[in-house]
Amino acid sequence: IAGVKVGWIDQVIFEEEHQRVRMCIMILKKYHLYGDAYAVIRQNGILGGKYLEIIAGDSRLHKVAPGSTLEQPT
Repeated sequence: IAGVKVGWIDQVIFEEEHQRVRMCIMILKKYHLYGDAYAVIRQNGILGGKYLEIIAGDSRLHKVAPGSTLEQPT
């Protein structure tokens, strides 16, 4: 979030039926995601490693509960 490491990817699951990938991410308790939060896979430069960028959302909305799914697919 904003260039700060706030967690890690715990599990990557390929859902054959829907032809998509689901990621289970772990975020440290001191950070919060809100109702319109979403994530995007990014890359450092042309040959750099990939990372998951998380946009935390609007703090005026409800907090996302542990175990929830981010609603905006990316």
